[in-house]
Amino acid sequence: MQESAAADGLNPMPPTLPGGLDDLLELVVPELQRRGLLRKAYDSSTLRGHLKL
Repeated sequence: MQESAAADGLNPMPPTLPGGLDDLLELVVPELQRRGLLRKAYDSSTLRGHLKL
């Protein structure tokens, strides 16, 4: 998700559950997708394909 270095994913720790997760999914994820930092869909249907192996 970073532009200049590798990252394995996003591990959010919202202050409230599950409301904080709703905000993350409705507000943060679409913005990251708009910026091209988070994929909208997978390119493959297998783990090997996702890892481009």
